[in-house]
Amino acid sequence: MLTDIHVQLEQLIALQRSAEHVALINKRSIQTTNAGGYLSRFRGRGMTFEETRAYQAGDDIRFMDWRVMARTGRAHTKLFCEERERPVFIVLDQSTSMRFGSRVTFKSVVAAQAATIIAWAAVRQADRVGGIIFHNSDFQAIKPRSRKQGVLPLLRQIVRMNHEQPGFAAVPQLEHVLKQLRHICHPGALVFLISDFNGLTPVAEQHLRSVAEHSEIIACFVSDPLEREPPPKGFYQITNGEKKWQFDTNSGAFCDEYRQQFIQHYEEVKKAFASQRIPLIDIATPDEVASVLYQSLIKLRGVGKK
Repeated sequence: MLTDIHVQLEQLIALQRSAEHVALINKRSIQTTNAGGYLSRFRGRGMTFEETRAYQAGDDIRFMDWRVMARTGRAHTKLFCEERERPVFIVLDQSTSMRFGSRVTFKSVVAAQAATIIAWAAVRQADRVGGIIFHNSDFQAIKPRSRKQGVLPLLRQIVRMNHEQPGFAAVPQLEHVLKQLRHICHPGALVFLISDFNGLTPVAEQHLRSVAEHSEIIACFVSDPLEREPPPKGFYQITNGEKKWQFDTNSGAFCDEYRQQFIQHYEEVKKAFASQRIPLIDIATPDEVASVLYQSLIKLRGVGKK
C-alpha cells in the first residue's frame, strides 16, 4: 500500500533528526578553499607545511622548493595543509521512471528523502551543500552554501520538482545534468548521485568519468521490489496515463524475461560505477532510508556515531 507519492517541505525539514547519526566524513585530503573540518592540500601562506613533491603543471610557482630543486636538479613544490570545508553536491533524479512504487511509497519520494538526509548530514558537519535536481524536461542547479542557507533552497527545489509533472518523453536528461555538473563541481567535492539510472547512457558515463577525476562520487541506486520480481500469477493491465499494456504472469517465460531485464540493467549500472571505483548504495522503496545510509556509509568509510 502506498502512503506517499509526493514529499512536503515540512516532512523534509523534519528529517534533520534522522541525519544525526549519518556521517559523511572522509579521511582523505581534499582540494578546496573555505574553512571547515577537513585537511586540504591547498597552496598558500600562513599554513602548516606538510611535504614537498615533484612539480606538476598548474602548481603555483610561488611555492617552489628551490633548495630541493638545487639539490636534485628537478623542480619541486611545497604542499601545505589547512582545515577546509568541503562542498557536497547532491544530484537527484525525479524523472518519470522514478514516479513508481508498489510498496510504501514512490522511488521519487525515497530518493528525495535520501537527498534530504545527506544534505542535513552535510550541514551538521559544517560542509557547504548544493546540487542539481532534475526530471525529464527541467533541472535546477543550487550553488553550494553553508548551513541552512544551503539546505533550505535545495529542499524547496526538491519539493517543486517532486510535485511537477515530468512528462513522458524519453529525454536523456542525465547526460545533460552530468555535463553541467562537470562545470560547477569543485575539485575535492563529494558528490552523491541518487537515481534508478535508467538514463545512464555511454555519453553520461563519459561525463561521469570526467567528474570522478577530481571529485569523490557515491551513487545511490533506487529501486522497487516490483521491478525485481513480477507480481503474483495473473493477467494484468497497466497504464502510464497515455498508453496501456497487458501482461500475463502465468507465463514462466515472461517472468524470466521480466527478472532478466532488471538484472541486466542493474549489472550494467554496477559495471559502469565499478569501472570508476564509485561505490553503489542500494535503496528500495520499503527501506528505512536513514538506516540504509547510516549502515552503508559506515561500511564505506569506517566511521559513524557510536
